[in-house]
Amino acid sequence: PAGVPPGGPGQGLQGMVLSMVLLYIASPVIAVVVTCVYKAKVTDTRPRFEEVVNRPAQSEYNDFEKGLCDCWSEFPICIMLCFCPTTRLADTLASANIMQFWVVIVLAIFVLPLMTSVCCWLGFTLGVQTNSTVIMYIVPWLPWLLCAAIFAKFRGDLREKLGMSGEGNFGKDCLFHLFCTPCAWGQEALELDQRTGVETKMCAIEKKEPVGDLVGLMG
Repeated sequence: PAGVPPGGPGQGLQGMVLSMVLLYIASPVIAVVVTCVYKAKVTDTRPRFEEVVNRPAQSEYNDFEKGLCDCWSEFPICIMLCFCPTTRLADTLASANIMQFWVVIVLAIFVLPLMTSVCCWLGFTLGVQTNSTVIMYIVPWLPWLLCAAIFAKFRGDLREKLGMSGEGNFGKDCLFHLFCTPCAWGQEALELDQRTGVETKMCAIEKKEPVGDLVGLMG
């Protein structure tokens, strides 16, 4: 009959099941494989942070030298931020000895989506019960506000690790991570590469000439 796809309803159901399998099984598996390869080829091959980290030549190093949007001119980092941003973040934090690689992956891929789902359900339920659209729209944002604060704290830790002397940036960092998260992660990645004398390729680390005087920062 007209309007019935070739093969009947059964074929449409098979296509739907295949799409679900690709979305919920194949995609996470591919992401895990890419993350494992990236960790082995990039994160694990970086020189020890406390042995190579260096400060700029100028006397004052108050903030990131790399711009917020400079990551878009670096193809390898740009690609990672577009398709595997949490892997790129995990590499930065692990390389700077701020947090373990797989802890970052679990927090970003599993904990945040779970918190978001719970808060969406909670916001909808409370909004219906109290007949309040304010609650319905505000509560689902709570996980993102919390994560912005956590990532801003990590950004502050990176500032300290790299020897920046600027203070009072927490509020600005929160805004960056709330509205420009990939760009903020890219800026941190570029700054780390510059201060440790390396350049991140797609699946490799290329050493460069150090910038500034070497200053070991233990921690």
